[in-house]
Amino acid sequence: MKKLAIIIFTAVFLTAAPAWAAPVPLGPLTEGNYSQQDSPCFIGYSCGPNVGVIMTTWAGSVPDQGMESSPVYTGAQLTLLKSLVGSTPFIAIDINQSGKEGSDDSYYLIRYISVYFNGAADPAYQFGPNLTAVPQNYTGNGVSDYVIGGLDLSGATTSLQFEVAWGNLTGTLGDNNNGKELFFLVKAGSTQVPEPMSLLLLGLGLVGLAGVGRFRK
Repeated sequence: MKKLAIIIFTAVFLTAAPAWAAPVPLGPLTEGNYSQQDSPCFIGYSCGPNVGVIMTTWAGSVPDQGMESSPVYTGAQLTLLKSLVGSTPFIAIDINQSGKEGSDDSYYLIRYISVYFNGAADPAYQFGPNLTAVPQNYTGNGVSDYVIGGLDLSGATTSLQFEVAWGNLTGTLGDNNNGKELFFLVKAGSTQVPEPMSLLLLGLGLVGLAGVGRFRK
């Protein structure tokens, strides 16, 4: 009888216990150079009009490590955001560091990026949690260095919020953060911005063609 009671209690407890689901993993982190001009920042600095979307602006100097949250997007803001970026946008990251390549302050360290739906306490999607060294690969400001895929906003029906944790807790690579990074959403299928070196090579090629044309004349 006692064993039967334990079995019944366990079955009732498991049935009544709230279901907990691990967040869907985002990623991988891949290189991608997209302009922020027509894409909404959710955390950043100097994002211009930001196509009408509210954002969290870095206040003062950005510390070596910490955590920042975007506004909670609801109502008209949520509708506007989803209309601009679609259901499956990339999370784009513009790294702004002043250090020379390979130095401690040429890297940005991401611990995690969490995405929350509908006021839930647990994230629906998450990149991390781990310590990911993200070196700058594009020198232009307002252009992403990397993108993270795997996000589907169709489940965010009443609210949406982003949370970014960065910095190195072990005191090694990437302690110094000398820039203000931009985190924004890019609609899938958007055209990438050519890298500066590619533009330079294209320009030199056009100049060379023009020279050949003049020589033939």
